[in-house]
Amino acid sequence: YNSAGDFLDEQAQPPLDFGGGEPTGVTSPEDPHPSVGTRLGSWEIIEPIGQGGMGGVYRVSRADGPFRQEAALKLIRKGFDTDDIVRRFRAERQILASLEHPGIARLIDGGTAPDGRPFLVMEFVRGAPLLDFVTSRRMDVPARLKLFREVCEAVQFAHRNLIVHRDLKPSNILVTDDGSARLLDFGISKVVSADGDGLTADLTGPIALMTPEYASPEQVRGERASTSSDVYSLGVILYELLSGQKPYRFRTRSITEILGVMTGPEPKKPSAAAGKERARLLTGDLDNVVQKAMARDVAQRYGSVEQLSEDLRRFLSGEPVLARPATAAYRVSKFVRRNRLAVGAAAALALSLVAGLAATAWQARLAREQRDRAEKRFDEVRGLAKSVVFELHEAIKDLPGSNAARLVLVDKALEYYNSLAAEMPDDPVLRQEMGRSYLRIGDVQGLPTYPNLGQSQEAMASFRRSTALARLNVMACPDSMEYEGDHISARHRIGVMYLGIGKADSARMVTELNLRDAEDLFRRYPDEPLPADLLSIMCGLQQEILMAMGDTLAAEGLMERRIEASRRAYKLRPAEERYQDSYVIDLYMAATFAERRHDWNRVSSLIRQCVERGEARHAQSPDNSTTI
Repeated sequence: YNSAGDFLDEQAQPPLDFGGGEPTGVTSPEDPHPSVGTRLGSWEIIEPIGQGGMGGVYRVSRADGPFRQEAALKLIRKGFDTDDIVRRFRAERQILASLEHPGIARLIDGGTAPDGRPFLVMEFVRGAPLLDFVTSRRMDVPARLKLFREVCEAVQFAHRNLIVHRDLKPSNILVTDDGSARLLDFGISKVVSADGDGLTADLTGPIALMTPEYASPEQVRGERASTSSDVYSLGVILYELLSGQKPYRFRTRSITEILGVMTGPEPKKPSAAAGKERARLLTGDLDNVVQKAMARDVAQRYGSVEQLSEDLRRFLSGEPVLARPATAAYRVSKFVRRNRLAVGAAAALALSLVAGLAATAWQARLAREQRDRAEKRFDEVRGLAKSVVFELHEAIKDLPGSNAARLVLVDKALEYYNSLAAEMPDDPVLRQEMGRSYLRIGDVQGLPTYPNLGQSQEAMASFRRSTALARLNVMACPDSMEYEGDHISARHRIGVMYLGIGKADSARMVTELNLRDAEDLFRRYPDEPLPADLLSIMCGLQQEILMAMGDTLAAEGLMERRIEASRRAYKLRPAEERYQDSYVIDLYMAATFAERRHDWNRVSSLIRQCVERGEARHAQSPDNSTTI
């Protein structure tokens, strides 16, 4: 690592005035670097590469096998291994273990030193801090924006996994010689909140560990951080990346000074802080993008890192950015810049036909069309995406040789929905529609129980997006049975995927959470068929998992609960075919378990019930070839 002292934390700077304590930038003489050659677990220290306030980072080499592997080892400093710091350190190790992304430095190993201090070992990234890299390469503004979008992609990946970094800054972003950005240091990150997923709400320690120049106003005030806090920090990094200046500077770094600055006048626009060469390019769109990301009011910021990145893509491609008021004149000017040749030809033709009058009318009509198109675009793309997913795909899915066409439809649907996600308002009904659509796309991509395209990783990503959207709705409307049901259904797909790829333990963990939530929903809504049907489905998946793990007895133990749930759904809605079918399937599965035990009386009774309900179902829909 270059600048690896910041990889541990920002404690090398003077401490924040949050009350007492040893200045964290001081290195105690009683706590020198471990000497070269010291063994920590399987790793041998080669040299120190950085020292922070709470500990150090060392270049190490694996010393327990026939091959050599270079890595970076992070070790807490003596005297700072308090319960709180060790807890945060172990939390960082757990967080890193869950993040596998090319833009995030990978966790390799972890352990405990002989004196009880924990350490973690990470991928050794040879690179320069973000600002040093772009300066040394003399990168222009478009190149800087493209590199910054790589950083946004890594942060958005962490957010999709419910992790907020909370200490984003240029020194925590290294860029390798080939131009790839890597995100470091999750030491004060936190899990967003996932009571339903069994995650801890906050894994961090004191707010003094933040870096004031890049911390959001809510972090400075000691309030709960969220993904929006990372959006703010990215805005500060973008400000510095474009202008070469920090928006805020502190002399004493005391909390009084920081709060005063953060509540005082807004910082200069990036164009005003930059040199003359860049000022013209930054004025307008990029000023607005940075200011929206750095808005002190959370409600005025971008709703996600993905939206910030998407606005930068729009700028790079010459499209209108969302951070700027969508006036007709602005949209027309962007349109004209993107289509100079076409506009010029049309204008020349109009001038030749009506001596200028037609050109004026054409431009006025174009302005109106641009405005109307902007207002209708969201609903049109939304309708088109639904048509692709729910109509076109259903029409061709059973045709021989349709896989290539299905793949094109799925890719196009994802393109539509990802573009909608960047503009989606805070609307639970729309989030539900989007979540269910991602669920449908995931089914087609790779759900083992559905005719799929064999794209397991892509399917898992779609199911995770659906789960995240459903979780947002549960948090916004905690008393909604329907939104809770969507959350359970989305996580159910994740369990099915884990089982399908042979990860039975992971499938079991997810399904146990689903069983717990389905049982809770079943108790709270005894007169609704949805909770009963969900509980039956969750029991069925858990039985499959237990059978795959060889625990037939435990699987059979869930059978009565499964039948009880499907029976209730059937009795509450006896005319609905899906509840009829589910009940018959559950009776048949119970018969297969009874057959294993040679309980022929129970087998006979259950099969007779299946036949009776199957005949009733056939009588109800004699022309339905799928009738059981």
